[in-house]
Amino acid sequence: MTMESLKLDPAEEKTAQFRKHWWTLAIEIGFIILLAIAPLFLLGFFYSNFILTLKMGLLTIMLYIIWLSAIWILGFIIWMNYYLDVWILTNKRLIDVNQKKLFHRDIATLRLENIQDIKIEISGIINTFLKIGNIHVQTAAGSNEFTMYGIKNPEIAKEAINRAHQEEMEKAKIVRFETSPTPSELP
Repeated sequence: MTMESLKLDPAEEKTAQFRKHWWTLAIEIGFIILLAIAPLFLLGFFYSNFILTLKMGLLTIMLYIIWLSAIWILGFIIWMNYYLDVWILTNKRLIDVNQKKLFHRDIATLRLENIQDIKIEISGIINTFLKIGNIHVQTAAGSNEFTMYGIKNPEIAKEAINRAHQEEMEKAKIVRFETSPTPSELP
């Protein structure tokens, strides 16, 4: 998702962008690679001297090419979901762009003044060393929660969201104070 395709208010500017950690993509791509080479090991098991003689039938070769094509498409979808899932933090709101399927994208926004709680969770030794975690942003309504899984440096993301939230709350206090009626203006 490019910033050009995302419509921001005139007074709104992007302050941060958060993405998933590369490790989440690496695990999924590793699984794809295993799926791609698994038929070679199965054929080697069923046909003796498969690697040396390559006495495969034309049908077997065509089936393997179709299998690789399906694996390639699956790998593209996994990469696209990784690349297009993003959180964009502006000075007014938090925008969650979530690519669910090939042609299904959800874009949700959360005004910074509605943030009630921000929680991060890091589980596992690899996630601890690579600083990968999940971040949950709870709204004041309590029913809506923004969640991003596998985000890199969730502590930094939490600090940035907290800072933007505090700045927005300070602006809201100033505006409320300036627009509040004085006691003489009250009926």
